Amino acid sequence: MPLVEPRGLTSLSLFSGGGGLDLGFERAGFTHLASYEWMDDAGKTLELNRPNWEVHRGEAGDVQAVDWRRFKGQVDVLHGGPPCQPFSMAGKQRGALDPRDMWPEFVRAVKTIKPRTFVGENVAALSTARFAEYVEQIILSPLSAEYHIQRVTLHAHEFGVPQLRKRIFFVGFRRKADARNWTRPAATHYRPGTKPVEGLAPTMGIRQALGLPDVGIDDLSPTIRSGLSGPRHTTSIVNSVAAAKRFRALQIWG
Repeated sequence: MPLVEPRGLTSLSLFSGGGGLDLGFERAGFTHLASYEWMDDAGKTLELNRPNWEVHRGEAGDVQAVDWRRFKGQVDVLHGGPPCQPFSMAGKQRGALDPRDMWPEFVRAVKTIKPRTFVGENVAALSTARFAEYVEQIILSPLSAEYHIQRVTLHAHEFGVPQLRKRIFFVGFRRKADARNWTRPAATHYRPGTKPVEGLAPTMGIRQALGLPDVGIDDLSPTIRSGLSGPRHTTSIVNSVAAAKRFRALQIWG
């Protein structure tokens, strides 16, 4: 993504993680006000990359304890991705019954700060019928009186990111005119292995993204190669619920 010159707009980040959205808005020309992240190591990562930023991490980054009134009237875009575990297909999908559900806190921040725009991100499973009532009652209903809200699902690979990652975004505008003028971000890349799209570049693989040479056949473990029935030049990504269950059974994941 090209770097855009500062444009006098401000952004505030909740559930910042390592700063994915934070850095994206910075590159889009926004002045960053602060980041809030409960996971200490993730906050340290953001501090390491942006030592001059105001980063609240650990207990100081617990959004449940923050008085958001200090930011009222100062924020153009409030953004964040509340924890996805309550909704992810890789978990139990307990929604509001999961203590990690922080969407109510995101909504509280929006209602208190009253930014011009908000952007909330989560796993695509949140857009399924299973969570339709949740989305209506917890996200849309409390904010629809003050915001014009649009929903859009984006694929990471459509923007050159070497990941099979689909996410839903809730974008809310205080002004109706802003909502009317907003359009879905146009894809810049297409997924390799699919039909090329005129004007779009193929999404690079992870090794290419990291500047590493591709793995040749002779570099693969003979044990792995002996059971390989597909193309031997494949760089396929294993990204499925079944794979996640196998990894947990092997205690690769906690």
